[in-house]
Amino acid sequence: MAESVEQGSTIVGDTLAERLEEALLINARQYSALEESQTQVKELKQELQELKQTLQHAQGPNNEQESVVGDDTTPLPNSRNTVNVNIPCHFNHTDKLTLEELQSLQVDEVLSKFFRKVERCVTEDEGRISTALSWMENSVAKLVRPLLVAVSEDWDSFRKVMLRLKLGPSTEDEAWEVLKRIVYNVNDNPRYYVCDMRARLAVMEKKFGAITTKDTYIIQRLYRAVPKPMQRDLTPYIQDCRTLDSFVRMLERSRSEYLGGDSRDLYHVRQSRQEQVRPTTDFENYRVRGDYHMNETDGRRAQNTRWKETNTQNWTGNEWC
Repeated sequence: MAESVEQGSTIVGDTLAERLEEALLINARQYSALEESQTQVKELKQELQELKQTLQHAQGPNNEQESVVGDDTTPLPNSRNTVNVNIPCHFNHTDKLTLEELQSLQVDEVLSKFFRKVERCVTEDEGRISTALSWMENSVAKLVRPLLVAVSEDWDSFRKVMLRLKLGPSTEDEAWEVLKRIVYNVNDNPRYYVCDMRARLAVMEKKFGAITTKDTYIIQRLYRAVPKPMQRDLTPYIQDCRTLDSFVRMLERSRSEYLGGDSRDLYHVRQSRQEQVRPTTDFENYRVRGDYHMNETDGRRAQNTRWKETNTQNWTGNEWC
């Protein structure tokens, strides 16, 4: 009877553990889907902001200026008919299309954003191609220009040439090699690294199939990137932490202790007695060449003792009263 009860309890415990693990997996999937949707919302907001800026520039001061001479009104040469059709865009030269972006996992997303930005700013095909080449780094432009010789000078052909470059990883092994180059720095917030790696792994899933050990892979990359003192603190939690979020919380705690204790020490050690003294702006709390010392019972400053060494006539200090 007792054996049957024990077997039943173990079965119930196993089922509860399995259900808990399934619930944690579902929660992790929902969290990753939520992060992907949040990144998409941020991208849409950024595109909306860029559209608003271009619209404001397009709706600038009225270009129809007229010079009035008596009753005759003749439009000035700067009329709406002669205005350039291209919408002025304020391009930041630090945002040029780089070779690293073309070699990343998100190369399709990077190129689609680049194409949309050029299409919003320039309306003519020739202007679009020249603008796109000017918005690339020299290393990328050198790869693209020889390919444009054999095609017609239209925007669709340019897009096809850019998509045929295929500088990104074509196999799953190459994609993992690209991920290995992205190393976490202890001075950065680990949650930013986690979000970036989750987004990259989601792109890999779309291209090469499902990845079942995403969180485990991120935990291992974080653990290997931190210094050895932090690794010693995090070693017990690698097996205990079942979710990535719990490990990140432990990492944040260890990181705050590591950076806080390493960069600014709250105590300094006296070389004479090797005792810890809290730094303070109060001058009386320090020993000054043996003149002052702290009362060991209540912390009050004791009397200056240097006069005892030079008081040969046993003055008490009350003789002049």
